[in-house]
Amino acid sequence: MGRFSHMKLGSSSVSIMSLLIIITMSLLSHTSQASPTPRYFKKALERHNLARAAVGVAPLKWSDRIAAYARRWADKRTADCRPLHSTGGYYGENLALGPWGGPFLVADAVNMWVGEKKYYDHETNSCHAPPGESCGHYMAVVCRRSTHIGCAKRICHDGGIFIICDYGPPGKLGEPPVSWFHIHQLELAVMSLIFLTLALLIHFSRAQISPEDYLAPHNLARAEVNVTPLGWDNIVASYATDYAKQRADDCKLVHSAGGPYGENLATSTGDLAAGDAVNLWVEEKSNYDMESNSCQGGECLHYTQVVWRNTVRLGCASVNCTTGGTFVICSYDPPGNWVGQRPYSDQVLKPRKTGSNTGSRKNCANFLVYFLVSFLLSHKFY
Repeated sequence: MGRFSHMKLGSSSVSIMSLLIIITMSLLSHTSQASPTPRYFKKALERHNLARAAVGVAPLKWSDRIAAYARRWADKRTADCRPLHSTGGYYGENLALGPWGGPFLVADAVNMWVGEKKYYDHETNSCHAPPGESCGHYMAVVCRRSTHIGCAKRICHDGGIFIICDYGPPGKLGEPPVSWFHIHQLELAVMSLIFLTLALLIHFSRAQISPEDYLAPHNLARAEVNVTPLGWDNIVASYATDYAKQRADDCKLVHSAGGPYGENLATSTGDLAAGDAVNLWVEEKSNYDMESNSCQGGECLHYTQVVWRNTVRLGCASVNCTTGGTFVICSYDPPGNWVGQRPYSDQVLKPRKTGSNTGSRKNCANFLVYFLVSFLLSHKFY
């Protein structure tokens, strides 16, 4: 796998074109028949397979069994967030640590590993890296022996991010990760076609963002605390879309002004998928203390808006900014995070003073009016 055998072909352009078409169709067929990959890890798998395609190595497939192994080890590292490899040697393994409080996706970790390509010398099968750098992560990404992958991500107790990807079967010590070959004109055309096809597939998959991409992670988080699911609302989504367009020039994490909805925002310096943005908010669950109805150890108001029991309608949008980043907004109707209420309990607390420099909108209107309006809205739509 991963090696093109040399072949004798006539000079007929028809033969060359036929070969290219067959390879393209085979690639598309293989992609469509690949085993399901969890939405959160799709970009990470795409990054791996783009790097592998660039050197003629067959794509990886997702393995739930390997992913379960990765999750178990990630769970053990949440206490200290140290970059220690798992024991047992069943799989090849890459680790990455992300910064506290910022969006650090699994795909970002893969980009770091692939960035080591410049340090790998195939001729000597060795790394020529400056002190503190390596190419071992890149070698694991493109290892031709590996056919399956499983990854996991965890937020550590100190707020850091621990990412792990395991590969099966692992590579052999001393064996080059890639079988290189002399690139003839036809082979170069084939490789270019494969790379272009993968890039197009990734582009179109990114462009097709559906309401379900936003709804699914929201409603999964709400189900965990026995809150009824949200429904998509085109009017709310239109509001979110209009504001996202306003942020396209700067990608700043600034809330819309005067709107009637609750609001969560997320930005990144690169790509940010709908599900990844929502998961960033949901990960704040560990900071929410139900007993005191307050955030402990970090921000939690994005999460409480996600699971707010009286919110019934959702509308979201994202935009690729001119700065190269991504801006994501989700608007909620009716809005949540009302002072003096819990997100998913009928118990009313004594109103308390709160700050205002958060990424989730707070509302300070009269509680009795809010209760009556929420009651009427909820009975109208359910």
